[in-house]
Order: sequence, then structure tokens, then C-alpha cells
Amino acid sequence: MLESEQATMSQSQDFCSYQTVIATGFFTFSVVNYLTKYIVPREACNTFQQQWKWRNVATSFVHSFITGVWAPICFYQVNVSFSH
Repeated sequence: MLESEQATMSQSQDFCSYQTVIATGFFTFSVVNYLTKYIVPREACNTFQQQWKWRNVATSFVHSFITGVWAPICFYQVNVSFSH
């Protein structure tokens, strides 16, 4: 690896520590899960289990959307960095 590539990788690793990733993920999950209580249909609020299922599905949908968009971006960035 070239020195400039090593320096760039070192800077990105310093910026994005595992604690930051975990804290951001936890915060995002908490906010999304909290906000999903506003989209549960009235018909699904009869029992706690129904409400929980709707909120869980909505949270899972948001997670799938984020990872579905993020994965190709990461794949593209890795290919670009390996091709240079």
C-alpha cells in the first residue's frame, strides 16, 4: 500500500471508531422505533402484540432501506479505491 492510502485509511479509522458506529446505530434505532408509534393503524392497536408487530415491521423496513442504499455505495467506493 502507498503511504497516502495508509494515511487516508488511518484518518478514516480514527474518525469512525467502533464506539461511534455503535452509538449512532443505537440512537438511530431508538429514534426510528419511537417515531413508528405514530404510523400504527388504529386497527392494529387492539393489543400490545399487534402494535409491537407493526412497529417492528416499520423499523425493519427503515433498516432495510438504509442498508439497501448503503451497500451499493460502499461497494462502489471499495471498487474505486482498489482500482487506483
